[in-house]
Amino acid sequence: MNTWIIEPQLEYSTTTGNIKWDALAGTTFQDNTRQGQTNLALGITNDALLENESAASRIVLMDNNYSRYRYNAIYARLNATWKDKLVINLTGRRDGSSRFGAENRFHNFWSAGGGWIFKRSESETGEVAVRKNKQILMDLRDRSTTMDESRNCNLLRV
Repeated sequence: MNTWIIEPQLEYSTTTGNIKWDALAGTTFQDNTRQGQTNLALGITNDALLENESAASRIVLMDNNYSRYRYNAIYARLNATWKDKLVINLTGRRDGSSRFGAENRFHNFWSAGGGWIFKRSESETGEVAVRKNKQILMDLRDRSTTMDESRNCNLLRV
């Protein structure tokens, strides 16, 4: 088995006025190669020798296996946080997988999200805006609208 993966990333953060910007961009390159065989060992007379193929009187090659999986992606994320209260997130990626099939090798995935960080929001009296009991609701965020063009490439093929 031979496996390697490379995942370089670039991050950038800045603040303009009341908005903190965080950006991330990266790529992934992955290659997995597997090779092996399945043998049937016949005529082993002692259970202590079951792991030793040379103890068999006959060896039958049952299967020869070779598989190669390749994957690459490019992705980006942009977060904008206003006054540590309102968060907006945009994410996009383009994935390529040998498991997608020759005619559907590459697919796009994107999402948008937003949230309000309630624990940072205060009412006029200085109390937490949502509840006086801070244990009930401190940090609520909503992830909305995730879209894609395909299925998960890590599903096993039958």
